[in-house]
Amino acid sequence: MEQYTPERYTPEQKKKHALDVREIFIRFFKYMFEGMVIATVAYFSRKLDAEEIIILGLTAASVFALLDFFLPAMGASVRTGAGWGIGMNLVGFPGGVGAGATALR
Repeated sequence: MEQYTPERYTPEQKKKHALDVREIFIRFFKYMFEGMVIATVAYFSRKLDAEEIIILGLTAASVFALLDFFLPAMGASVRTGAGWGIGMNLVGFPGGVGAGATALR
């Protein structure tokens, strides 16, 4: 069995398998921002403790990261559904006049 020697690989192959630190930071801040947005909505729409809101934001960020990694097409659908659901809840859908619609008066 042959041993691994780095000289066997071309620069293109090495670059393909290299760790891109810039991309890791971009994704980290992207997911943290998404989690922060969901935590902000939870802060203003629910009466939750600070600890629960932080856990909710971190959980949302983790879910989005895992979906993007394993199922990229589903990650986009989940973001769309989450945005739609949060928006509809803020305006009081379903049921006509809700907390969101009452606050607008």
